[in-house]
Amino acid sequence: MKRVFILMMGLSSCQSGDSSKHIAMEKYEPSSEGILVDIRTPEEFSEGHLENAVNINFFDEDFVSNFEKEFDKNDTIYIHCKSGGRSTKAVQILEGKGYKNLIHLDGGILRWLEAGKPVEK
Repeated sequence: MKRVFILMMGLSSCQSGDSSKHIAMEKYEPSSEGILVDIRTPEEFSEGHLENAVNINFFDEDFVSNFEKEFDKNDTIYIHCKSGGRSTKAVQILEGKGYKNLIHLDGGILRWLEAGKPVEK
């Protein structure tokens, strides 16, 4: 019984460390309140992106400072990349910098395209 209690406490503490929300990319509505940030490279962005997306390159050495210049820590910000790897890391980094309302779009633009959703070039 003691082991079960310790295991449950450990699992709940792991969950509380991730304060961001996650939604499936294809469920995102472009009319959603908040800012849409595409963290792919400028080259990837130019191949196609969602309407009104702001591009901030995750691989830029100044990614965090560029992000901080553009957005307030209390803004509602939707973040996506190509498939979800970079955006998962970006959310972790930005939460560590004090951003409070981050929403990770799981699956990235690949999932968006698979769902037949439109992009701009």
